Amino acid sequence: RSLFDTHRRTAEVKGPREAADREHFNSIADGYAAKDLAPSSRIARRHRLDRTLAAVPADTFERVLEVGCGAGFGADYLRGRFEDYVGIDHSRRLIEVAIEKNSGTGVRFEASSIDGYDPPHRFDLIVMIGVLHHLEDPARSMETMVPWLEPGGYLVANEPQPANPLIRAARQARTRFDASYSSEQEEFRDAELRALFEVAGLEGISITPQGLVSTPFSELVLKPYAVTTPLARIACAVDGLIERRSGPWLGAFSWNLIGCGRAPTSSKG
Repeated sequence: RSLFDTHRRTAEVKGPREAADREHFNSIADGYAAKDLAPSSRIARRHRLDRTLAAVPADTFERVLEVGCGAGFGADYLRGRFEDYVGIDHSRRLIEVAIEKNSGTGVRFEASSIDGYDPPHRFDLIVMIGVLHHLEDPARSMETMVPWLEPGGYLVANEPQPANPLIRAARQARTRFDASYSSEQEEFRDAELRALFEVAGLEGISITPQGLVSTPFSELVLKPYAVTTPLARIACAVDGLIERRSGPWLGAFSWNLIGCGRAPTSSKG
């Protein structure tokens, strides 16, 4: 329980981080949505979601919940792989953008925090891309979400990790020149991410490295598109090839880690 307790102590020290984070994303919502509208970053962001879901031993899902859905482009990227998609985000402005740009059949968006969300039913899949490291108490949030899963349903999260010192330096540098990038974030080592899944009671846990050369394209709108769009395609193809064939050694170099776990089949919720 030591890692779990560490996350609780961190939350107590940092205070109302999530309220500040909500206001931050309200203020940058239009610029944030631009990442999924720019062709080069759109390719990389879709690739990141696809590689995240590759950790889940299923291809289609009846009911999907995306926590921290942002401007809702995950619903677009996942179209054809679900019957019912719900996206929640604590930024009301991002949800307004999501409703405007990504509404459709079987798709709903709701402005809500994790603590404030009242799910209408259970889900086969809960997915989070870069969400846990924004939370004041990620362990408690994980415990809150697991009962939302159907027995045997999956929770999968893609999170930044600190193993590569060059990547850590790049993230620190970004806080100096990119006003939209929040410095109030954590990074999770393999053991820390695994501990969050274990404490939440998930089973069959896997931790998979993700992202080498494609990640910068997913985070920055890079121009000119005539140049950056084919480069993004190449970067995603290279990453996909390496990630499919690599072993645990990739974790020493990657930008992110994917955590995946399954709700116990005996879960009563």
